[in-house]
Amino acid sequence: MSFTGRISINEDLILQVSATGNDTTGGLTNPFRQPQAAIDWAIVNLDFRNVDKLVISVGTGDYSDTSILILPNGVKAVYIQGQGVANTNIGSVYAHNLQTPIYMSNLTVRNATTSARNIMVDNATIWLDGSIRLTGGGVHAMNATCAGMIRGVSDALQLEINGNYAVGIRAAYCGHVDFYANRITFTSANFTSATVEAYCQAYIWMQGVTWAGSATGVRFRCTYNSTIISPNSANIPGNVAGVTTNGGQVA
Repeated sequence: MSFTGRISINEDLILQVSATGNDTTGGLTNPFRQPQAAIDWAIVNLDFRNVDKLVISVGTGDYSDTSILILPNGVKAVYIQGQGVANTNIGSVYAHNLQTPIYMSNLTVRNATTSARNIMVDNATIWLDGSIRLTGGGVHAMNATCAGMIRGVSDALQLEINGNYAVGIRAAYCGHVDFYANRITFTSANFTSATVEAYCQAYIWMQGVTWAGSATGVRFRCTYNSTIISPNSANIPGNVAGVTTNGGQVA
């Protein structure tokens, strides 16, 4: 044990989450049932001052919790890794006032409520990699100071958004969304506000994005001194022309 009373970790750690796991008995060697339980346990029990990252490996199955991510003390990054969009389903992810990034890959994020976004950051950073499917919602970045944003790790990201929701990709109040040369597919998507929306000094950068699939609603909405960088904005899925008002600009 460390002087803090927590277990001292000296190398990067993988905590397992399994459909047959148990949140009461989960730990260093036993799997948890929910991703949030693994994160909560790490916060209370582990001392991360000597390691770079915590990996939450989520097995095949449906995990319905809503993950409000609070990083363990001292860890430089948290990785949430699934077994593919067809195999691993987790609940909505919300990162708030975090100094270190969250990395997510190879899973489906399912919106279990009508009010929560699938992936939302508020003064935090989430990186997406591999294959990510969002069902019944989208991504939302807001109040992004310093490095706060939602980003694609590389051009290998394959992002799929499906279902009915207000907005597919949104940045607001200085929020920042950054997808470069990624493939973004919309399946049975119906957006009541817009497919892509930047509101109130927000910034969305989608240089070289390949758009696929279809959606109903306004293609983009850019307002109140926000910026959308998307040279092929006319190809953003939607059946209504994009809108710019109050100093918004699309380039």
